[in-house]
Amino acid sequence: MRSNTISFKKSLYLLLLLVSGSLLTACGDDEKNEPLPIPSDVIIPEIKIVDAEGNNLLDPNVPGNWYGAEMWAEYNGQIEMALWADYGDQALQKNSRSYTPTYAGLYEYTECEYIKGDSASGVTVIPDFSTTVLRFGHFTGERDLDIDVLFTIPELDKTYHIQIYNKVIDINKKEVTRWVKCDGELCDGTIITLVLPHREE
Repeated sequence: MRSNTISFKKSLYLLLLLVSGSLLTACGDDEKNEPLPIPSDVIIPEIKIVDAEGNNLLDPNVPGNWYGAEMWAEYNGQIEMALWADYGDQALQKNSRSYTPTYAGLYEYTECEYIKGDSASGVTVIPDFSTTVLRFGHFTGERDLDIDVLFTIPELDKTYHIQIYNKVIDINKKEVTRWVKCDGELCDGTIITLVLPHREE
């Protein structure tokens, strides 16, 4: 009788070990598959290029626009050319970097409308090029930042010095000192607006 009791206890012990092990493995897999949390406070600097009348010169439909022109940004000594999207389905640069809180190179961002069709036609993408800007990253506003980016338009032989400053005062109250400057001048929030002449065609 005693041996049967010991055998039963051993079996129960082994069963509990197996169950707990499988639970731990499942939890570990779930943690690996969980998406990273999106920062609650994200700084998204945007470069707008307009003419003297305020027309968006990154809109390819505007005469004399600068869409697709050679431009680059330099950050921490690394130079990256502007990434321009193709027309059509690639018009929106909502890529995997969209919520990465870091410098992401210089890339086009265009708002667009998605129109769902039937199962055969799928989804139609209609870009609104009047909203096109250039972005160079998404930075978390929950830590101190002191960022310098040099934005260059070689055709005009012009380089702009962009500064992003963020000093966290109280993380719980989300109190910060924050500003964005271009060539020493304060910008409107995180929008850097550059007024350029029309490009010669």
